[in-house]
Amino acid sequence: MGARRAPVAPSAGTPAATSTRSVTVRMTDSARGGLLLAALLILGGLAGPAMALAGYETRLTSGASQHTWPALSGDLVAYEDNRNGQTDIYLYDLRTGTEQRLTDEPCEHYWPKISGDRVVWWDNRSGEKNYDVFMYNTTTGIETRITSEPHNQENAEIFGDRIVYMDAWSGNFDVSLYDTLAGSETRITDDPADQWEPQIWGDRIVWMDNRSNPGYDPSSQYFDYYTYDLSTLTEQALTTQGWAWYGGIHGDRFVWSQWRPDGSYPGGNNEQIYLYDFPTGTETRITSDASNHWYPKVYEDRIVWEDDRNGADSNWDIYLYNVTTGAEEQVTTLPSAQWNPVVWGNRIVYEDYRDGNPQIFLYTIVTKPVPGFTSDVTTGSAPLTVVFADLTEGNVTGWLWDFGDGSTSGEENPSHTYTGTGSYTVTLTATNAAGSATVSIAGYVTVTTGVIPLPGFTQPPTDPDTDGIYEDLTGDGQLRFNDVVTFFQNMEWISANEPVQAFDLNGNGRIDFNDVVKLFQEL
Repeated sequence: MGARRAPVAPSAGTPAATSTRSVTVRMTDSARGGLLLAALLILGGLAGPAMALAGYETRLTSGASQHTWPALSGDLVAYEDNRNGQTDIYLYDLRTGTEQRLTDEPCEHYWPKISGDRVVWWDNRSGEKNYDVFMYNTTTGIETRITSEPHNQENAEIFGDRIVYMDAWSGNFDVSLYDTLAGSETRITDDPADQWEPQIWGDRIVWMDNRSNPGYDPSSQYFDYYTYDLSTLTEQALTTQGWAWYGGIHGDRFVWSQWRPDGSYPGGNNEQIYLYDFPTGTETRITSDASNHWYPKVYEDRIVWEDDRNGADSNWDIYLYNVTTGAEEQVTTLPSAQWNPVVWGNRIVYEDYRDGNPQIFLYTIVTKPVPGFTSDVTTGSAPLTVVFADLTEGNVTGWLWDFGDGSTSGEENPSHTYTGTGSYTVTLTATNAAGSATVSIAGYVTVTTGVIPLPGFTQPPTDPDTDGIYEDLTGDGQLRFNDVVTFFQNMEWISANEPVQAFDLNGNGRIDFNDVVKLFQEL
């Protein structure tokens, strides 16, 4: 059976890699569980620690069963689970925090993959050695059988309406493509060598290919990666050195793990992570330390993998590399094994062995917040009360507002009253586990007097002695007898059209003759 197998040691006469993880995945459940925990042969050196990745971890599964091979797309996580005495496919919805069993046939169901609302896997309901590919639509709740030939079809991957899988129609494994809209199958390869573990994204299919191995001996697992472009119907070799395996594709980027017997690695020959960019046709080596790096996956500019730099035998950790920033960060730090990471957006799922059997964990990456804000008003006369609303993107654990007049607040959505006139710069600093970020808007709030010219005048009243009361009603900048006369003649108009507190000289809260008398006394 052509199930997923880990690389074996090079044959005699070939420089041995410093690490081989010998795990035969598709066995009886009991044998499989034992190997998953114990079959690690690691001889790698240690490397320096990477930066710790900001974020938080959530446990998705529990219980004594084995939860393995997680797949992630959006809010959905699929994985294998043998709680029912067989390997079934389960689905966890991160939005609702609920788990759903997708399969209940009395057979073994393996290695789920997700695209959107569709989950694919392969199972042997047609016979112990006859695997077929199935698909489940999480929106409609409908299961669809994709293959039904009397030979193995397995290791399925899905993107949109297309499913690729290993197909033993010719006696060895080739790559086949199934279009769910057309209901048709296309054979992508027809070669006497084995083609393994196809993956698809858009029009690109990638797979591990054994054709460069003399004699096509699958036991040596001397694989290179090939790609096929469905838009141009062209095939291309991505690697030529052999020993390349178990990669991942997303968009225009493809990553894989490879041991290259060229003597160039510091500390010895180890499994390193490589990145291929399709638009430019360039290859980039992502890792360089003397540890082993396995099972990389990529989403946009984030690459994750499992890494043994922190200890041998049982301490594999998950690491992340950001292609844009060039920064490497350590995701997990426990003295137990974390395997098979998958990344999607700001989420990483993986197997974790901290309690002795594999569980599925989710790590949510926290990036620095992107602060922003708005308010109900930005201009008005004093005293002006402004209600601010936080619009920061990302997880926020703390806020610091500076209103520009010497006042601050730590509330998320504060209210602040400006008592003085002027133009004020408002600043918001938002904080989370990844750090702080600040946005500042100059002149965001403008507070005016609110007074307007009295009838017959073109200039608004002024406050010559800056006491907050507007004695100069004519607007010429000086207090004169004409201002008293103007006040007396316009008391009713002032009361109806001007801010009362600006002309209430005697402080009784209204405009009356006593204010005129008070103004006359100030001459």
